[in-house]
Amino acid sequence: MTEGAKRTSAVVRVAGTEDFEQLAALLMECFDHYGDHPQRFLPEVLGALRDHGTGAGPAFEALLAEVGGPHGRRRAERQAVGFAIFGNIFWTGDLAPALFLKEIYVQPAFRGQGLGRSLMASLARVTLQRQWRRIVWTVDHDNPTAARFYETLPGAALLGKRFYGITEDNLEDVAGRI
Repeated sequence: MTEGAKRTSAVVRVAGTEDFEQLAALLMECFDHYGDHPQRFLPEVLGALRDHGTGAGPAFEALLAEVGGPHGRRRAERQAVGFAIFGNIFWTGDLAPALFLKEIYVQPAFRGQGLGRSLMASLARVTLQRQWRRIVWTVDHDNPTAARFYETLPGAALLGKRFYGITEDNLEDVAGRI
């Protein structure tokens, strides 16, 4: 926490389908903040969250960080100011499931107040409750602020791996070469 920063009374909770509008708006903010805004609009992002975040095997789960009052207050009285989107993966190193943190974001006005730590603590609790063995994530090379934050977490270590991906545009090319 930065000097002079105050802790905000925050609630971190599991996001439900009723929260997808708030989550979509925060995700759009995240895109804009990091200059990684795909050419998408809020209705499309919201539709994708609804399509892929529900059902028997959702593609993701999310936590919301809210401020504006104690946990007992009605949700309408609290404001969502951050989120974590995650899913599970099978980590072959220890042959066990792991939590993969895809995205974590706290609005700039609320940074340095413990919300990122609260989201990470909640992710750790999810991991423990599910008897998974680890949390893994990536950090953009051009985001040293995030890297510094992660380095302050107990036991966080750079795994020495590179993160690769094949985009939708190239999937057919790759599939056709095998």
